[in-house]
Amino acid sequence: MSKAARLKGQSGEREVCKLLGDALGLSLSRTLDQTRDGGCDIIVGDWAVEVKRQERLNVKEWWAQAVRQAKDLNKQPVLFYRQSRDDWHVIMPFALDRNPAIYWVHGDTDLFLERVGNIHGDS
Repeated sequence: MSKAARLKGQSGEREVCKLLGDALGLSLSRTLDQTRDGGCDIIVGDWAVEVKRQERLNVKEWWAQAVRQAKDLNKQPVLFYRQSRDDWHVIMPFALDRNPAIYWVHGDTDLFLERVGNIHGDS
């Protein structure tokens, strides 16, 4: 991976940290040892967040990665992705008692914020 690609990915992770942190009233930061340990990009409570900011979409592969990483951390997976000049898209489990590799939903950032609020009773 080129330095420019790494910087773009890190920028996307910081962008999602700020977006979620502001909306949820939390101080969030990137998981700095993620590359070495093969973990997710951001932890938000019980959620393992994977962030992809790339021009070529490979959502199926990214979702499989997010599901694997979350399972290893005993967390729920969520994927945030976007292309340049586009809004963030979110993929997350359809229901917490279903296999997220098979049962998932796609939406915008509000999907995650609404689901997190409903699960934690914050809405």
